[in-house]
Amino acid sequence: MPRTTMNDRARKARIREREFRAEARRLRKLDAITDEQIATLKKIKAAEAANKPVKASTIPDWRELREMGAVKEQDGILVLTAIGAKVASSHEG
Repeated sequence: MPRTTMNDRARKARIREREFRAEARRLRKLDAITDEQIATLKKIKAAEAANKPVKASTIPDWRELREMGAVKEQDGILVLTAIGAKVASSHEG
């Protein structure tokens, strides 16, 4: 049974708006990334290439990187997301 009532449409519109604002906030934070954070992303990328896990406790600002959508934390280990890998590779030189 399709859920197409006016209340459901309004609820879905609110959800889409909330997701849009969250994505815009992530992109604004990503635009303001610092050189230290880029260096951290490169460090995580190099560690992933060498199959050495980077623990979240060794990176002081990993929560800021997570809010940007650049890294995710799995069982205390940091993993680059697609966005994080793209940022790290675009600033190599």
